[in-house]
Amino acid sequence: MERLLTMNRTVIGFAAGLCGLAACVPALAAKAPEAVERRITLTGPAALSFGELFGLSPGAASNASLRLGRATAWMVYLLKLDTKERLWNDNEGSPARYDAIEFSPTPVPSITISPYWLDLSTRLPYPEAGSYSFESPFLREDLPGDEPWTRLVKRLKAGPGWNGVDGTPFKRCFTSTDGVELCVRVLRRDDYPDNKKVSGYVVLVEAHLPDR
Repeated sequence: MERLLTMNRTVIGFAAGLCGLAACVPALAAKAPEAVERRITLTGPAALSFGELFGLSPGAASNASLRLGRATAWMVYLLKLDTKERLWNDNEGSPARYDAIEFSPTPVPSITISPYWLDLSTRLPYPEAGSYSFESPFLREDLPGDEPWTRLVKRLKAGPGWNGVDGTPFKRCFTSTDGVELCVRVLRRDDYPDNKKVSGYVVLVEAHLPDR
């Protein structure tokens, strides 16, 4: 009996030690980044290179409209709450959302993306101050259609920077002289419509702003 009591005290002491380290500290709940409205601008040669990825002509003002992916669009809905009846999840007809990429060749070449971004400083865990992102809808691997995201991935697959084996087959970042950075990443993803696996891609656009 004395030996059993000694073992129990040992186990209790060990558990208390774990609590002192981490186990009894409440875990941080995961939190999706909040949507915000802002304009982010890239300038100079970096803007020209970024625009070329999206097929924007460097010689004249041009633009493209990009439909936002499901997760990003839902966070925008939570920002706007602009339906007649309040929606409680993204299966209830959340409105489609779009970002605009605008290229201007003068007075200095510039790319401006607006209005919707996810503010990565508001996510948990791993908040990232000064960083923003949004993503495309799921794109099937055979890339049917001709909308801007599909044309982008077709263009990237035909270029020298595409790695067809990697889980991130493409990543490239563009930095202007003022420290603003825009990155484009293509990620391999699977979707399951009607419980059937469909392979494809999601494009992630990231912005990293310098400390002011």
